[in-house]
Amino acid sequence: ASGNHPYYCFDHFLYFFQLLSDTYRLPDGRLDRVAQALLLYNFNWRLKGDVLYPYHYDAAEFEHAVDRLRYYIGLVDDDVILSSPHVDPFHMNYFLRMKREPYQISFGPKRFAVHSEANLWVDEDRGELVFRKTRLRGGTLHLEGFLKCPASDFYDISLYLKLDQDRGGTPVALTPSAFSRYKSSVETNRFWAFSCDIPLEGHTHIAFEIELEGRRYPTRYYFTVRAAFGKKQRKLMKGHDLVELDFDKKEEIFTGFTVQKLSGFAFILQKLKMEAHYLRRNFKGFFYRKAAGKRKHEIWLYNDRHGVIDNAYYQFKHDFGIADRVKRYYIVDAFEDKKHYFTRKERKYLVKFKSLRHKLLFLNSSKVLSSFHSPGVFSPFGSIPLAYYDDLLYYEMVYLQHGILHAHLPNLYEKERSDIDRIVVSSDFEIKNFRKNYGFLPMHFIPSGMPRLSTIDRTQRPERRIIFAPSWRKNLIGPYIDNRRELMPKQFLSSKFYCEINRFLQSPKLSALLDRYDLALDFKNHPIFEEYNAYFQTNSSRIHVLSGPAKMETYQMMITDFSSIVFDFVYLDRPVLYFVPDYEMFRAGVTHTYREMDLPLEKGFGAFTQTAEELLSQLERLIENHFVPEPMYQKRMQDFFLHKGGEDELLYQYLTQKQEQ
Repeated sequence: ASGNHPYYCFDHFLYFFQLLSDTYRLPDGRLDRVAQALLLYNFNWRLKGDVLYPYHYDAAEFEHAVDRLRYYIGLVDDDVILSSPHVDPFHMNYFLRMKREPYQISFGPKRFAVHSEANLWVDEDRGELVFRKTRLRGGTLHLEGFLKCPASDFYDISLYLKLDQDRGGTPVALTPSAFSRYKSSVETNRFWAFSCDIPLEGHTHIAFEIELEGRRYPTRYYFTVRAAFGKKQRKLMKGHDLVELDFDKKEEIFTGFTVQKLSGFAFILQKLKMEAHYLRRNFKGFFYRKAAGKRKHEIWLYNDRHGVIDNAYYQFKHDFGIADRVKRYYIVDAFEDKKHYFTRKERKYLVKFKSLRHKLLFLNSSKVLSSFHSPGVFSPFGSIPLAYYDDLLYYEMVYLQHGILHAHLPNLYEKERSDIDRIVVSSDFEIKNFRKNYGFLPMHFIPSGMPRLSTIDRTQRPERRIIFAPSWRKNLIGPYIDNRRELMPKQFLSSKFYCEINRFLQSPKLSALLDRYDLALDFKNHPIFEEYNAYFQTNSSRIHVLSGPAKMETYQMMITDFSSIVFDFVYLDRPVLYFVPDYEMFRAGVTHTYREMDLPLEKGFGAFTQTAEELLSQLERLIENHFVPEPMYQKRMQDFFLHKGGEDELLYQYLTQKQEQ
């Protein structure tokens, strides 16, 4: 499967396309329809798997490659695209636009259409709103999601909120949606994100309309698994407010919301009906719902990941002894040596992940502080079942991070896709980055710095040691089997990553350099790659291959690639060298879960190298300069962090300040 990546075979599969187009031409110059369908099939699975475009090309080469792809998709007739059983309707639009054919848009009183001279591309009577968050709080209905309309790929669109019999409605602000990368890693469509809070007092009906060229059209609603509404739950009740979905039985679609203010017997009857509904669906869930809201204290939960010591642990240790009105619990899964990590008093407040106690505490918590933002990590109910309790939950999810985000990972960290309420940041770079690339706003940031940073001892004098700590590569190791990664020794030993690192470690020049300056070098593989340690050999007694943790403060400098561990050395104001021997493969998306850096390595905190010779040259230069970085890199390090020390105390102050407000 890895061989299908454009890094290895872009020219090969274009040659295959050329053979198809040359061999199966009809007398009229068009391509045989079976060959067209085969071309489209290849375009389709490559688009969805993100193996269509050669991202490792430079700008001019990439543009030329896109033109070549446009030529071949241009050989596929519109009706072949529009009738394909394999292609998603929204991806059909992507391929039609990729062909750059002329098109027209027609608007009628009840329908709108997009068409070429010969084929109808889009024919709809309404837009679609996808609701991701639907919450009822304090007499206000919060709705959050995105507008998904095929016409918006070709034409500007507006959204209006209509309350009761209001003819005009209120415009709803739209911003480009993260879900425009629809079932793909590339932007396939133009979807539009929205978020609105609707006061219910005095209103009986809520609906939305889209506007195209001055004409209004209705909308249908779809609810994701995490939204509180859905086909099995058409009502949402909080206090005396009841919001119920309108369902068009003829069209079998949701078209609006009916609002009621209940009192007296009607309120009691509706409450009993809602409880009976939950009891029928899930007896355990009904029990948990009844247990929610029974708190006597503020409850904060601290989460790291299975067997991991991270920011939540350090913040829990800091906060635990503070005398305030908060009860704090650290969620554990697998810590064999609890005595080593926790005091006797703290151990009473350790709660097993997914236990009954965890579930009850979670339903009554006011804050969840987690180093990982996926609900599967911090929620005892998992990601999808969490929607069953969404109308009861009121916790603030504080994402502590587990490292400084400098790799480009929009699908993981975009605000629109995440459950993050507030995010702890350590630098101005992160604030700008999360705003520009991930859709966060100033209100979402806690600029205290990660709690783990406060444990780094900046006063400790380093030993005469260098650490070399590269990241792992997804193309050089297999999936988990029996909770262990499958090794791929043949691929690993023939990789540029291994060969170039081994050349560096076995270099006589490196050995002589370490001898001359009385230095040692520790090579520390990423934990995922530690089982490959035996393949790294050296003849020098000054070079060691490490397993397990390493104390960063003991080292003079670091050699790494795109690992976020580099920021520990930035925090220490100690020199860094970057070494990425397989950089072209990284840019292609072969080696990791990302192919871009939000903070490019070329603009990082030290020299960027790609060969053993370049690395040795830069290393010798740094050693000869007594490990003093160049002024440019020194300034970048000194200006990077907002704080250096006391991050855990600052975070506590930010959290309690908001709590008091």
